[in-house]
Amino acid sequence: MDGGGEEVFTDGEGQMLPYSARKRGGWATFPFIAGALIGSSIAASGWANNLIVYMIEKFHVRSIDATQTFNIVAASTSLLPMVAAILADSFLGCFSIVWISSLISILVTIYFYFHYETTSNYVPRF
Repeated sequence: MDGGGEEVFTDGEGQMLPYSARKRGGWATFPFIAGALIGSSIAASGWANNLIVYMIEKFHVRSIDATQTFNIVAASTSLLPMVAAILADSFLGCFSIVWISSLISILVTIYFYFHYETTSNYVPRF
């Protein structure tokens, strides 16, 4: 070492980096990531069941059609992070994507709220 008292290590390219520049994360962040994924999975399964039941009871959609509609919605929401990652890496950057997706989420929530409030007595007949 250089005798400066500061711990030094090398990165993959052989350059000397101070201890404070060491990469963080790894197994220390695993419980947080696992907890977030478990919570997200529980929320998604509850959301799926509620969507199917809502379509069957309120809109009088056959169960197979409601399930197919849910599968399309689930596939679309599963692909959105991939599209956002491509846009973030190619054009916009991380924080722009977070802003845009948060804005879209809020606008859709507001739209559904007002749509439900204005049409709550309307039940379509198929």
